[in-house]
Amino acid sequence: MNKKYIAEFIGTLGLTLIVSLAIGGGIYSLPVPLAAALFVMMMVYVIGGISGAHLNPAGGIALYANGKISKQEVWKYVGVQLFAGIVALFVSKFIHPFSAPSNTVVVWQAIVGEFAGAFFFLFGLSAVAYGKVTNGASGFVVGGSLLCGLIIAGLIGSLGILNPAVVLALGIFKLSYLLASVVGGICGVWVYK
Repeated sequence: MNKKYIAEFIGTLGLTLIVSLAIGGGIYSLPVPLAAALFVMMMVYVIGGISGAHLNPAGGIALYANGKISKQEVWKYVGVQLFAGIVALFVSKFIHPFSAPSNTVVVWQAIVGEFAGAFFFLFGLSAVAYGKVTNGASGFVVGGSLLCGLIIAGLIGSLGILNPAVVLALGIFKLSYLLASVVGGICGVWVYK
């Protein structure tokens, strides 16, 4: 297997584990959006030169839809990322077997929140993808864009996930969470472009 897909698996596994374990609780109390954004920021610097540090099927599909990555590459990335999410689901359930995010979110809030959050996350990420941000600032822009997108989604009333791999890691198998972030991401990249 190509090292960029291995790097993508490791990065996505780390992200999905951090989110699912942060929701599950533990000794450290760190807000989930902040934990996710810091991890993504770090991964941009650690594996960005290897795989691009996509870590998110919604982001990869949005970049593909706007011509930034090839069809063969996007489906390999998406497959690796979703597999990492499933592995994270099993690991987090082993560590925190009874934890689960609240399932009381209203469907329209989930759809609107995930769409809007992904739109702004991918709008910001597009500045990096289109070379408008220096390499030194790329992690801050991507991590900051993710944090802003998560906050927007949460304020609307969604769980604020913005990532289908994380959706799988949390054991939430709802189309509103799987598809709204993909559509919002595609729109965010398209509007930026």
